[in-house]
Amino acid sequence: SNTTGVQHRPEAMAEVAREILTCEKPVSSLCAAPEIGALVSSDTSGTITVIDAQSGTKRYTLQRSKDAVMAVDYASDVRAVVSAEGSIARSVCTVVVWDADSGAIRAEMNYSNFVTTLTYIRELHAVVTGDGNFSQEDPSGQVVLWNVDSLEQHRKLRCKGAVTRVAWNPGVGRDVE
Repeated sequence: SNTTGVQHRPEAMAEVAREILTCEKPVSSLCAAPEIGALVSSDTSGTITVIDAQSGTKRYTLQRSKDAVMAVDYASDVRAVVSAEGSIARSVCTVVVWDADSGAIRAEMNYSNFVTTLTYIRELHAVVTGDGNFSQEDPSGQVVLWNVDSLEQHRKLRCKGAVTRVAWNPGVGRDVE
């Protein structure tokens, strides 16, 4: 099936690639938003770009600050873009939930460690973040499961090092017929 909305048109994919390459700074994250027919990219200039998957043109950009947006994902069932932005140098990070239709901020939460990765899990209606304290003396990290609407923490797993990637595979641990 076609999850990005691009109907196997090479010219549309070329337009999408050109739009992504015009970001001011390096692209840090990219995700598909098939329910709105878009791709969402983030970059280290603090910009999130929503790109039309059919035409490859920029629909709109989102920006809360100039801090790097290290991770972005699309929460399909609530039509939201979830992002993590921050600065390692200033030890500041914010997880933001954006309305995918209006671009308005629905919720934001300051975070004590630098969030390096996040993913949205539709089955749990939750965001999972991975973060890290990158100090040489006490490197640590955590994986946190959040409610996408309230940003209330559900679970927290402490790690002995920085977490650089989280992923979800809904088929693991389940019986498959």
